[in-house]
Amino acid sequence: MLRKLAVASITIALIGGMAFAALTLLRPEISPAYDFTVEPSPWKFAGALPLLEVPEPSGIAYYADRDSFFIVDDGGPSRPSALYEFILVAETHPEYGEVTGTKVKGKLELGRDLEGVTVNSSNGLLYIAEEWYDFVYEVDPNGPRHLRTFRLQHEQGGKTIAERGGDGIEGIAFRPMKGKPLGGIFYLANQNDPTCVIVCELPETGGAVGGDPALIKVTDVIESEQINLGDIMWHPETGTLWLSHAWMNLLQIVNPDTKETVKWESLPGAAQEGTTLDGDGRFWIAQDTGGVAVYER
Repeated sequence: MLRKLAVASITIALIGGMAFAALTLLRPEISPAYDFTVEPSPWKFAGALPLLEVPEPSGIAYYADRDSFFIVDDGGPSRPSALYEFILVAETHPEYGEVTGTKVKGKLELGRDLEGVTVNSSNGLLYIAEEWYDFVYEVDPNGPRHLRTFRLQHEQGGKTIAERGGDGIEGIAFRPMKGKPLGGIFYLANQNDPTCVIVCELPETGGAVGGDPALIKVTDVIESEQINLGDIMWHPETGTLWLSHAWMNLLQIVNPDTKETVKWESLPGAAQEGTTLDGDGRFWIAQDTGGVAVYER
């Protein structure tokens, strides 16, 4: 991993800065109905990369053993949704000298509206959340290659977990846990109807490509404020979930065992569709408006 991240293009950085400023001015004020204190963000802007191969980043995950990033694009009318793997590389700019750039190592077109990606540290596989059908895909990072498909049931045990249609799954996170299938549990961020975190387990068998999707077992639901939940990330050092509310630029830190919100912080950047921490503890944000930005404490 490169220790210092330089902006790959000064022009791109200036355009991104203006776009962020515009979005900041346009975003609504926090409604008085939400009675909580928002702390200033401890993260400071360190750089940005355009990542032109991924037009609309919607989820990102750092893969420590590969020292690479996996990022998903939610696709469009003329562009299939896809998973990409990229690494950071040193490049020489004719005017600015050595800068940090990106190199795409792999791509997999998959699903219809990919919104989140996470790394299962227990088995080394990727798990990708799709909003259109409320699917979760299991993917081998080598290739990458689609292995299995899982489907979320909206009603379980006579109770509606989440409404069909509308704004569904926007993010996915994995938490290692002994004694659980696939070595841990998964958290799905449901954007609206209702805004919540769905706690679930994925089966060890079934769902192979070409067959019917295997059913996801929901074990719990964590309610959240109705503020356009956009992504979710497991933070192992603190044992907390980081929930990004993109429209309001808020980061909600939650203790999943007590279901209590530890604190609210301002979330840096704009259109924050994906979040991850790299091996150096830097905070990466994939922006739906294009490109990725990195922040340091």
